[in-house]
Amino acid sequence: MSAQVIALADVRAQDPDRDVAARHLPAVMSPAQLGKELDVTVRTLERWRVAGEGPDYQNPKGTRFYRYYGSDVEAWLENRKPGAATPGQDTNL
Repeated sequence: MSAQVIALADVRAQDPDRDVAARHLPAVMSPAQLGKELDVTVRTLERWRVAGEGPDYQNPKGTRFYRYYGSDVEAWLENRKPGAATPGQDTNL
């Protein structure tokens, strides 16, 4: 798991009333933007989408574009335990 994902989850665990803006997550993000925020690749986000393991996303009908809402990413981080493995990460290392 990337250090930034752990840090965001830890911040949420310490102060659950903080809003998305306080964590500097944009309201709407492309996969590239979210990848930078979480320190993961766009391909990792794609694998999470296919496996249903990552944050919720939006795919406007008739397009090939995906968007992530900051509030959905926050909800995903909130439901993860701090220090938990990133979806698909090998924990048997």
